[in-house]
Amino acid sequence: MDHDSNSSPWHHVTRIVWLSGGLVAISQPGPLVNIFAGVGSRVLLSHFNLRAYPDLVGALRHFGYTVLGMTFITSADEASGLASPQFFAQSFEEVWRGKDAQQNWRRIAFHAGQKDMMLLSDVAARIASGLSSGQMRLQHLCHAYAVQLRSQVRTLPTKAHSRFKDTNSPAVYLAIHAMFWELAVLRDTLAEFAARFMFDIKGVGTMRGLVGNLKRRDVSNALRGELLEASNEENRGWLALFSAYRNLFTHGAPLQDVVGVSFAILENEVLKDGVTVPTIYYPLPADAANLSRKRSVGPLHETFAELISSLSEKPPTKDVEPDALNYLAVTFDRLAGLAQKLLLSSPVAPDDIVLTEADIVGEIKISDGS
Repeated sequence: MDHDSNSSPWHHVTRIVWLSGGLVAISQPGPLVNIFAGVGSRVLLSHFNLRAYPDLVGALRHFGYTVLGMTFITSADEASGLASPQFFAQSFEEVWRGKDAQQNWRRIAFHAGQKDMMLLSDVAARIASGLSSGQMRLQHLCHAYAVQLRSQVRTLPTKAHSRFKDTNSPAVYLAIHAMFWELAVLRDTLAEFAARFMFDIKGVGTMRGLVGNLKRRDVSNALRGELLEASNEENRGWLALFSAYRNLFTHGAPLQDVVGVSFAILENEVLKDGVTVPTIYYPLPADAANLSRKRSVGPLHETFAELISSLSEKPPTKDVEPDALNYLAVTFDRLAGLAQKLLLSSPVAPDDIVLTEADIVGEIKISDGS
C-alpha cells in the first residue's frame, strides 16, 4: 500500500498501535509503518507506507488487522519512560469513543460542581474516572499480550496452534482479571446515573439493581428496552454475558483454573492480503453462567482421571470461546457507547471548561519537570 507521502504533513509523534493477539504496529514520523511480533520485538512481520498521517487506522484495517488502541509518544520524556504517554482505545467504528465520552463526563462533573449539584458531579466524575481506568486496563492487557508474543516468536515461521504456559502467563491472567473488575465498576456507575437521572429511581447503585427495577416498571423508554435486552441471560445479552464472566472469575475460579487446566494458544492468522501473522489467544469459557452454577455446588471433576479426560485435543474456536483481549476491548467500547447515550439525560450539558481568575485559588507554580 505505497502511496504518495508528500500530500500530508507528518507530525512529530511516534504512534504505537496495539493490535489483537499481541501484534504491534509502529509509526514514527514519516510514512513507514512496521508490524512486529510483540512490543520490543525484532521480528518484522510486514511493513507498508501511508499516504497521509490520518490514514494509519484505516490502512491497518484494510490489511485485516484489528486495532484496539494507540499510544502517542510526543516528547523525549515519554520516549524514555520519564512521563506517561497518552493511550486511547480505538472504537470499532474508527472513532475514539472512550476518550470523547471521558472528556464529556469530566465537563459535566466540573459544571455540576460549580452549580452545587454535588450528586451529579460525583457520579459524573466517577464515570469519567471509570472510562479513563478502563482504557488504562486495556493498554496493560495489550502490553501483556505483546510481551508474551515477543517471547514466543523469536524467529519465523512459527508452529501453528501450539498450547503453552510460560513465565509471562501470570501477568496476562492478572491483566485480564483486572480489566473485568474495572469494567464491572464502570458498568455499575453508569447504572447508578441512569437510575437516578433518567428513571428517577433512588437507592440503586448496580446494573443488577437497575435492571430488576426496570422489569417491574412499565416505562416507555428506548434505553429501558436496550438494557433489558442486553441483560437477558437466555438470549446471551452482552451485559448478561459480561456479568457471568465477571462473577465466575470473582466468585468461582480465576480463568487459569476455571475449567481445571488452561493454556494460552499461539496460532497463525492469515490476513486479507495473504500475510500470515502469529497471535496469542486466551480462550474464555463457552458457558460462564453454567460453569458458575456447577462450581457453586462443588468441584467440576470428581477425580483426577476425570480432569485429565476432560482435556480435548480439538482446538477451541473463537466463535464459541472468545479471546479475552478482543472480548474485553469490545465490551469496553460498548460501555463507552452506553456512557455517550446517557449524556443526553444529564441535567447539565457537557460544555467546554473555561477557567477564569475566579476559579483559581492560591498561587500557581510551574515546574520545569526536573
